[in-house]
Amino acid sequence: MSDSTPGIIDLSDKGPDRREWQALERYVREYARQTVREIMASESAPSAPPQDTGKGNLKTQRERERERELIRQGLERYRTEPPDSNIRKGIDWLLQRHARWERFMQSDPLFRKRHNALVLEYIISHHMTRTAIEKRLEISDNGYKNQLEKGINELVQILFGYRE
Repeated sequence: MSDSTPGIIDLSDKGPDRREWQALERYVREYARQTVREIMASESAPSAPPQDTGKGNLKTQRERERERELIRQGLERYRTEPPDSNIRKGIDWLLQRHARWERFMQSDPLFRKRHNALVLEYIISHHMTRTAIEKRLEISDNGYKNQLEKGINELVQILFGYRE
C-alpha cells in the first residue's frame, strides 16, 4: 500500500467516529423503511378506508403484518440468494443487530435460543429439520414456533423501529 492510499476508516460502535456511524445507520434504516413502504404501497390493492378497531388502526396492523412477511420472505430466500445479494446483506445486518440485543435481553432466558432458532432455521448452509433444531435447542415444537415468530417480530422492530 502506497503512502497516497487513504486508510480504512473504522466506523464501528467504538471510537471517535461513533456519532458518524450512528448517523449513517439512522440514514440507512430510514431509507430502507421508506423503500419498503413504497413497495408495499405499490403492491397493495385499492380497498375501503381503514377503520378503527379499538386496538389501533387496521391499516397499521396490515402494514405490520406485511413488514413481518417481508422479513420472513427475506429469511426464506437467504440460502438461495448469491452471497453478494442485497437480501443476504440485509439479513446478515439484521441478525448481527439482533445478536447485539442479548446484552439488553438478559431478563429473557429464551433470547439466545430464539436467535439461534432463526439462524438454524434460515441461515446455516445445510437445512436442518425442525425436529433436529428443537432437539439441539432443547425446546418443544410449540415453543420453537413461538420463538421463531417472536424473533421475526424483533427483526421487524430493528428494521422498522417500533415496539409492540
